[in-house]
Amino acid sequence: MLRLFFYIFSLKILDVAYECLSDICNDIIIKNEYRTTKKRELFVKIIVLGNQAAFPKAGRHHVSFIVSDDEGTNLLLEMGPGTCSRFQEYVPLSSITAVLISHAHADHLLDLFTFAYGVYMYNYLQRGKYRPQVYLPSHGIRVVEAIAKDLNVEKYIESLSLAPVAEEFNIRKLTVKTQRTNHFIPTVAIRIEDVQGKSVTYTSDTGFTEELVDFAKNTDLLIAEATLRKDDESPQLKHLSGRLAGMLAKKSAAKRLLLAHLWYEYDESEILDEAKQVFDGEIEIAQEGKIYTI
Repeated sequence: MLRLFFYIFSLKILDVAYECLSDICNDIIIKNEYRTTKKRELFVKIIVLGNQAAFPKAGRHHVSFIVSDDEGTNLLLEMGPGTCSRFQEYVPLSSITAVLISHAHADHLLDLFTFAYGVYMYNYLQRGKYRPQVYLPSHGIRVVEAIAKDLNVEKYIESLSLAPVAEEFNIRKLTVKTQRTNHFIPTVAIRIEDVQGKSVTYTSDTGFTEELVDFAKNTDLLIAEATLRKDDESPQLKHLSGRLAGMLAKKSAAKRLLLAHLWYEYDESEILDEAKQVFDGEIEIAQEGKIYTI
């Protein structure tokens, strides 16, 4: 009789355990189905490393940015002096997917040689094969190669893969578009779009042109240089003022405007006010260290 009791009791325990296990398995299946069917939120993130023009204000940095997506792509935009130190506050060297340089003026280019040495030594010490792509105008490639030859650092530059910018190309799932600007040497504005069509457009150094308006059309975030004040505006200077940056944002129907490439002597609030008199959308000075998401 006692054996029969224990036998029935054991069956009950097994039955309860089976029901619990079934509930747990069903819950796991439902959660997995939810994960696979739920749409993953995509984003593009812009980190402002520097917002200054050719001669930076004390304690500030030449204009440069990191543009990242949700899949770990990290594009380093511009390579002025100090950029290598700055980007490592956010992304390690070996996580830079590619570098985009708008033109070969010193405040946009010179840290490329520091970057090349870093890549060379990283591969030597880590037995690595890291060789990031660097995109810049063909004129810029010739400048880099000439400097490397004069300084006898060609082997470091060979650690990088230099490529001329095209009008449109892809870096992983990001689409990069370029447009020639009105500047003293071959220079390109850069537009970066994700798979959903969200975009950030960077003017680089330029005078105002209608071609640039078309290029920046309906961009989610326009990063416009604002080197000058309204009173400085001149076709000979081939730079934008805060007012002209605001006009560019208004005519292109940009959703947001960040002002960058700022002259060290000028009051940034004055540059901002000049832009606000023209553009009534969301606008601010690009703050060093701030992260913007689109």
